[in-house]
Amino acid sequence: MASVMGIVHTHIVTEQSGPLLGLLGPLMGLASSLYLDGGEVQREIERGNELAATMLAQRASRAAPRADGDSRVHVPDALLGSRAHRARLCLLYVAEQNERGLRPSNQQVGEGIGLSHRGQVAGLLGKLAALGLLVKRSEGEGYPNAWSVTPRGDDVARAIVGQ
Repeated sequence: MASVMGIVHTHIVTEQSGPLLGLLGPLMGLASSLYLDGGEVQREIERGNELAATMLAQRASRAAPRADGDSRVHVPDALLGSRAHRARLCLLYVAEQNERGLRPSNQQVGEGIGLSHRGQVAGLLGKLAALGLLVKRSEGEGYPNAWSVTPRGDDVARAIVGQ
């Protein structure tokens, strides 16, 4: 485990190009080398490399048709992968509330996605706003924010649901 973490740590700290997923083959080789012979280890490395290449290709081509059918919608990288689960939930929650004619506040969004830490909710909403997926309306200090999806945000939400 220390070797695996060392490889991942080195990749991140040295800012090597390419996603961590590119390490799948070598890491599979490292993990399986304790249990398999040389030829089998090499096959595991190749299988890991093939799987990583497939996953990276799928990620690069992720897009879904827009509701109007005219073009493809690019889902931002910030909404892809397992670590973006809460960001996707946040966007989908706001979109769902907007369809009901509601404009949820930060607190309502947090409650809706099961996130109670105010800073984390504000961070997610701010990140989605910076991506042009959400817009905030505020009545001023002391009043709750009201969040809406942008047309692009609505297209991305539909693409996420369709995947």
